[in-house]
Amino acid sequence: MSIIVKGVTYALEGKKLVDDINIRIDKRELVGFLGPNGAGKSTVLKLITGEIRPSTGEITMAEKDMTSFSAKELAFHRAVMSQTYFSTFPIKVWALISLSRVYCNESIEKTSKIVSKVLNMVDGLELANREVSTLSGGEKQKILIARALAQIDQPEEGIKTPKYLLLDEPTAALDLCQTSRMMGILRQAVDSLELGALIIDHDIIAVQKYCDRCYLIKSGKILFSGSPRSIINAETIAETYDIEPQTACAFVLN
Repeated sequence: MSIIVKGVTYALEGKKLVDDINIRIDKRELVGFLGPNGAGKSTVLKLITGEIRPSTGEITMAEKDMTSFSAKELAFHRAVMSQTYFSTFPIKVWALISLSRVYCNESIEKTSKIVSKVLNMVDGLELANREVSTLSGGEKQKILIARALAQIDQPEEGIKTPKYLLLDEPTAALDLCQTSRMMGILRQAVDSLELGALIIDHDIIAVQKYCDRCYLIKSGKILFSGSPRSIINAETIAETYDIEPQTACAFVLN
């Protein structure tokens, strides 16, 4: 089963924000989505999460039209990491992550074990009792990733958890060591839990190193798609980001 985006266009007030988008996310696959600011990455993510509906085309998840899913059904199928999630109301890290498990109908003890587990995975146990509003940019990224991992954790048989992971800039505000660790954690989760995952990101090298497939988008249209090895090079990055090939060489692996 896969997430399939087929011929999707999204228009707002007569202007097409994305046009003829075709994407596939299979299980045990980490898919990267790259492009400059304003290219349409966030719009594509909102379409796939079900936050907005396509003007034309179709999106299917687990062989079912996404527009037919209720909000509760969507929560059972995909976990989302969004940069806009943090709000201004006071809440502690532990509670924020715990809330991601409300649909599981499990005991407080089981939820607590999972929260401890995912915080430990991202080296964030010391943040558990902090107010979210006091976190730095890098600390917030850790908690967003931990929250997404908590949504997909399956501690025992019979508890249904999402099989698709959709992440908005998971490496933002992380240093090189943290980026390597977080991408390794995501890669391991995709393989061990047989997830399908989409990463919207600006980190070209991270996508090259860890993703199975990727898409390059510009001005609302996908320019290139395929394995990172086959499509990410100085020429394609130069075209996608409107920079000189010599400059693009600094942003890709040789």
